[in-house]
Amino acid sequence: MDAAARDRLLDQLGREAYVSLATRRRDGTERATPVWVVRDGDVLLVTTGATTAKVRRARRDPAATLTPCDARGRVRPGAPTTPVVVEVTDAPAVVARVDQLLRRKHPVGHRALAVAHAAARLRSRLPGGGGGGLADEQVVLRLRLRDA
Repeated sequence: MDAAARDRLLDQLGREAYVSLATRRRDGTERATPVWVVRDGDVLLVTTGATTAKVRRARRDPAATLTPCDARGRVRPGAPTTPVVVEVTDAPAVVARVDQLLRRKHPVGHRALAVAHAAARLRSRLPGGGGGGLADEQVVLRLRLRDA
């Protein structure tokens, strides 16, 4: 794929409201999750909780795929699937950058998610309380297009 085609593909994926990120389980089966994605230069960025299964799977096997989808993960018929390589980072500057980009792309949804995270952190401090995964520290998945 030439540089112009890569740039168009990154733009197209970066403009999607949701993409289905498919990572592989130990047995090789794919597990897809709908996520928000933003473009930052030559990579796509996703934020998620540090202890989520997709992070564990990506650390074990960084090969994954992206497919445009809706909020529930339903893939449109004929939607293209793009192979990517996932890198997990918890660098504060990168986490802040993706937060800023997502706030611009999804202002209302981002605000609602911030409230949910704050409530989960409060619940996790209560005796017997749990944050349901939202209380996790956030990490960023840096997605690079894989050379075919």
